[in-house]
Amino acid sequence: MEKWIVYGSIYCLIIQAIAQIIGKPEAKRWTLAFLLLLGAYLQIHFLFFSNYELLNYPRMFMSYVPALLFLGPLLRLYFNMLSKDETVFKIKNVMHVLLPIWGLYEYLRSINISGDDLILHIEQLYQGVNLSEYYIYTIVCGASL
Repeated sequence: MEKWIVYGSIYCLIIQAIAQIIGKPEAKRWTLAFLLLLGAYLQIHFLFFSNYELLNYPRMFMSYVPALLFLGPLLRLYFNMLSKDETVFKIKNVMHVLLPIWGLYEYLRSINISGDDLILHIEQLYQGVNLSEYYIYTIVCGASL
C-alpha cells in the first residue's frame, strides 16, 4: 500500500531534476539536479533493500555508501553557491571530498566479490550476522554529513 508513496516521491525527484536541467544553465541548478537524482537513487536502493529485492541485484549492494558520502559535500557546495557569489571551487574545499573518494574506492574494491559470495553476504546481512563491519560505514557516512 505504501509503495505508491515511495514510487511517487522517486518520480517527483526525477521530474524536479529534469526541470532543473532544462532551465537556465547555471552551476547552482546543475548541482541541485544532481542532488535530486542522488536522492532518487538512494530511495530506489533503500526500497530494494527493504523489500529483499537486493538479492536479485547483488551488484547494487553497498552502492549507496559512496552516494551517501558524496551527499554531505554536495550539500555544502550547493549552500555555498547559494550564499556566496564567489567561486566555491577552491583548494581548501578538497578536504571535504577526500572521505567520499575513499568510500568510492572501498566500494569499487568490494564489488570484485563473486556473485554467489555476494548473495551469501547479503543474506547474512538480512539475518543480522556479522553486522560489525557495517558500523564503520555508518560512522563514516554520518561524519561526511
